[in-house]
Amino acid sequence: MAILRLNKISKIYGSRAVLEDVSFEVEKGEKIGLVGTNGSGKTTIFRIITGEVEPDSGDVTKDGRLRVAFMPQSVEAEGSENLLTYVLSARSDLLSLEGELNRLEKTIHEDPQDGRAVKRLGEIQERFEIQGGYRFHADCEAVLAGLGFSLSSYETPLESLSGGERTKAALARVLLEEADLLLLDEPTNHLDLWASAWLEDFLRRSSKSLIVVSHDRYLLNRVPGKIVELTAGRTRTYKGNYDAYAEEKDRLIIEAERRYEKEQAFIRKEEEFIRRYHYGQRAREARGRRKKLDRFETHEKIEREKTLALRLEKAAQKSNLILRMSAVGKAFGERELFRNVDFSIQRGDRVGLIGPNGAGKTTFLKLVVGEEEPSAGEIKRGRVAPGYYDQEQRSLRSDHTVLEELAEVKPDFTVSQLRSAAGRFLFSGEDVFKRVETLSGGEKARLALAKLVLTAPSFLVLDEPTNHPDIPAREAVE
Repeated sequence: MAILRLNKISKIYGSRAVLEDVSFEVEKGEKIGLVGTNGSGKTTIFRIITGEVEPDSGDVTKDGRLRVAFMPQSVEAEGSENLLTYVLSARSDLLSLEGELNRLEKTIHEDPQDGRAVKRLGEIQERFEIQGGYRFHADCEAVLAGLGFSLSSYETPLESLSGGERTKAALARVLLEEADLLLLDEPTNHLDLWASAWLEDFLRRSSKSLIVVSHDRYLLNRVPGKIVELTAGRTRTYKGNYDAYAEEKDRLIIEAERRYEKEQAFIRKEEEFIRRYHYGQRAREARGRRKKLDRFETHEKIEREKTLALRLEKAAQKSNLILRMSAVGKAFGERELFRNVDFSIQRGDRVGLIGPNGAGKTTFLKLVVGEEEPSAGEIKRGRVAPGYYDQEQRSLRSDHTVLEELAEVKPDFTVSQLRSAAGRFLFSGEDVFKRVETLSGGEKARLALAKLVLTAPSFLVLDEPTNHPDIPAREAVE
C-alpha cells in the first residue's frame, strides 16, 4: 500500500523549470534512493513532500496519518540544552508521559489510597509502553553511540560541540522521531567509516519507509531496494540497488543509441532515394516515401551526462623523499592528539589516513603541508609542490566569482582559457559568473578541485574530497 504518491509534479523558479514531470510512490516500509546530479532538484522534492514548498502543478497524495521526519543536508543542532536533552526531545510526547508517570508515582507514594491516581497511573503506563517509552532511553543511547558519541559527551552543551558533531546530533534526533517516512539528505557527509556502517545497518533494520539522497554508493547498494533517478526535471524508477540501477541505465542508453543510429541510417537511405528519383520514372514512389518519412516518428538523440574532465598534468618529481616525520607530536593546550609519530612517504606512494571523528586527521594533514607546526619532533619535506584540498574549502572567497577564483591560481590565463578550465569542471555559460556564496556544496567542491588541478601539484593531500561531489564526480576523482 502506497503511503505517499507524487504525480506529475512540476516546479519553476524564475525562468528555470527545476521539476517538470516527477512521479513515483513510496510503499509502507519501502526504502528508496533518490539520485541525480548536484542541482537537479532532489532537495526541492523533499521540500514538496514536507509541505515547505508548493508544486506549481501535479498532486502529492499522502496517507492521512503519514508522519514525516526530514534531515536537510546542511543542518546543525541548535539550542542551549545539552546533547542528551536535545536528542531526547525528538519524542516530547514520551517525555511528557514520563513526567506524568513520575508525578503520579509521587502522588501515590504520598497517598496509597488515592484511587483516581492509581487508575490514571495504569492508563499512562499502558500508553507509555505501547509507544515504546520504556525502551526509548536505551534507543537514544544506542543511536548516539552508533554515531560516535561517548557517554562523557551527553552533558556537553550543543554550543560546545563542533559543526560536524551538531550535524550528527541533528541526525540522531531525526532517526529517533516517531515517523512513518524518513527523508534523509546526504546523511553520511559528516560521518566516519564506523558511523556510516552503523547508519546503514540501522536503516536496513528500521521498519520506517525511507527516501535517501546520497552520493555514498555503499549506502545506496546496501539500503534501498528501489532507485528513483531525477534527470532534466523528470523521474524514472529502477528496481534494485545502485549497482543494479547503473547497469540497467547503461543498458538502456546503449539500446537507445543503437535505435537512434538505426533510425538515422533509415532516414539517410530514404532521403537519398527521394533525392535520386524525385524526377523520373519512380517519382511517384519517391513522393510516397516522402509522405511516409514526414510521418516517421524518431527518438531524440541520447546525450550522455557530462562528467568532470579531471586530468592532472605530469609534474616534475625532484625528490624521492616526499615527507618524513620523526617523533612528531601535536597538542592544543592540555589536549594531546598524537605523539611519537614516525612516518614517511616516498615518491609514488598512495596513503589512506583513517580514524574516528576528532582523532586529529585534519590536523595531521595540516602538519604534512606545513599549515601547522608540530608540538614536538621534526618534519622533513622533499622538493615537492603540494596540492592541499581542504574539506572546509577555506581557500574559496565567498565574494569571488568562479572565474575570479580560477584567475587566482592562473593569473596569466586569458578569459577564454579560464572559461575552458571552468568548463572541464562543468561550469558553463553564465555559471562562471556565479559568486562562491551562491554555489551548492557540490559546486564548491568542483571549484576547489579545479583550483587544485590548475596548480599542477606533484604531491596531493586530500581531506574528504568526496564529501559533496555527486557520484559521477566522485568516480572522476577516484
